[in-house]
Amino acid sequence: MDTFCNWVPVVGKHTCLRVFASQQLGEISGGNNGAQENVFEFQAAGSSPADPLFIKTAIRNPLDDRAPIQVSLRGLPLGWAAQIPNAWVWLDGRAEKEIEVMIWPVADVNVYKFGRNKGGRFPGLAPVRVAGFVERSYREDTQITHTAAGSRFYPIGGTFYRVGVRKRANIRISEVGDKKRKEAVIVFGRVGPPRAGQRILVDVLLPDGKTHRSSETTTQPAGQFHAQVSLLDENRKLQPGPCRVQAFIFHASELADTESNVIYFKR
Repeated sequence: MDTFCNWVPVVGKHTCLRVFASQQLGEISGGNNGAQENVFEFQAAGSSPADPLFIKTAIRNPLDDRAPIQVSLRGLPLGWAAQIPNAWVWLDGRAEKEIEVMIWPVADVNVYKFGRNKGGRFPGLAPVRVAGFVERSYREDTQITHTAAGSRFYPIGGTFYRVGVRKRANIRISEVGDKKRKEAVIVFGRVGPPRAGQRILVDVLLPDGKTHRSSETTTQPAGQFHAQVSLLDENRKLQPGPCRVQAFIFHASELADTESNVIYFKR
């Protein structure tokens, strides 16, 4: 069956999403009850000028001894800029350090290809790879005949990021309706700049402060939207007290992710 849960990832970091199903009596195998997906997709809100996107990236030393870890950045397309703070990082054996990789579009957002803007000069997606290398040097007492002692760099892995450009946007909710049905609420709002078909997530936090009820919708041509959200908790009951409602532009095709104002209401 299809199901869902509320998931709030850490902003600015790649995220590992893992799902497990409880093992049941009578299963032939219990080794296939889990699934995992690494999420490395980010959005850069474009304007003029654009703000850089900061992505935390962990560098690890696979050796037992202190060593310099070389870091490189590849795959940056035309119209994009990126920066890593250091070309190498000294780390103790098996140690780890986080750096911030910056990626941003360098031109006005209108010249990128994304959404309905198919005629842009620059690609709207930057597939960037941050790779690490460790040096393998020969020791001074190594005997090599007729040649100088050499060295080489071994790859130790990397991280692949997909950064897409979107228009900087705003979203506002102004009304909560449907007084006839106590078990549901209708939320009305608008996005700017107005764009049709943009993905909107409306979230209602119930009075217990833990339970969320969510609904997805899309915007109409003038940027307006509305969504009906259930107010029943997991026990199919209405909780007494105020509810908190907020809307989000969420992984839309043309507008950058952002959040709305907050409205409180009580049933």
